[in-house]
Amino acid sequence: MGFDFELPRALVGAELNRVMEATEKDFKERGVEPSSVNLDPAMFEAQAKRTTKLRLVLNALINTNNLHASEDQVRAKIEQMAQAFDDPAEVVTWYYAEDNRLDEARALASEENAVNWVLSAAKLTDKKMKFDDLMGDE
Repeated sequence: MGFDFELPRALVGAELNRVMEATEKDFKERGVEPSSVNLDPAMFEAQAKRTTKLRLVLNALINTNNLHASEDQVRAKIEQMAQAFDDPAEVVTWYYAEDNRLDEARALASEENAVNWVLSAAKLTDKKMKFDDLMGDE
């Protein structure tokens, strides 16, 4: 099932730029000079549109159902992310030094709230089916 609606060009463009930058960074980390590869933004346009659409729908779900993360959830998410570093307390302090650094943790915690909300509202039924049907093989 798809949702058809006009996507803001600025959001699609920002996502396209993010994907291009991530791809270039990945190339550099693998020892490949990005300028030696013909990276055409059109290669990533479908992905950027899909991601933008997903974020808009998710944001609408979060706003409509008041699923924004609480400060405790944001703190827990930051503490969880900080565990990957040698000095977690220093990382937590760094995040809280500027409010915009909390954006990623807020978004992740809000997304978890949305997933939990959907799962709590979902009705599951068992259905026997062939493996190929499950995988969508034609």
